[in-house]
Amino acid sequence: MNSTPVEISIFGYCPLENKHQLFHMKHEAKDKTISYNEFTFHNHNSIHIMGSNKKKILKDIISERKKILTSQGTNKNFWRSPLSTIQSNIRKKTYPDIGGKMQLGICYPRGFKLTPIYDPNLLAKYFEGKHSPHLIYQGIDLFSDPSLRKVGDCSIEIDSISIK
Repeated sequence: MNSTPVEISIFGYCPLENKHQLFHMKHEAKDKTISYNEFTFHNHNSIHIMGSNKKKILKDIISERKKILTSQGTNKNFWRSPLSTIQSNIRKKTYPDIGGKMQLGICYPRGFKLTPIYDPNLLAKYFEGKHSPHLIYQGIDLFSDPSLRKVGDCSIEIDSISIK
């Protein structure tokens, strides 16, 4: 019987430890075991990647961050580079086994929230009447069906973050 590789990350802010914590579990098909690790956040630059091609993607992110630091310094593009790099790899099909929709979760001392993601280039084209925008929340494009953004006659507005 073939088994599907599984990875699980559980993370959050621990008020007792007064720090962010992440625990990573992975099914090891060869040994038929589950490995368990605690990920240590060394600083705000710590990045945890799951799935295939982790080393290549981390190298892509570091390369993109170096370009941003050289040309712009530490700004929002620097902090969003993990998202934008992975999104670019998905769009370009750089790694054929990586795809799907982006999801962003933000963890802070008082909780956790999933944050929708939008592409500012597509949103600008939408206002020009040239393209449908994309507002991705939990893998669903909220612009794909107007009923997803309405309750009765009221529109639902959602905070979101842009990535290019």
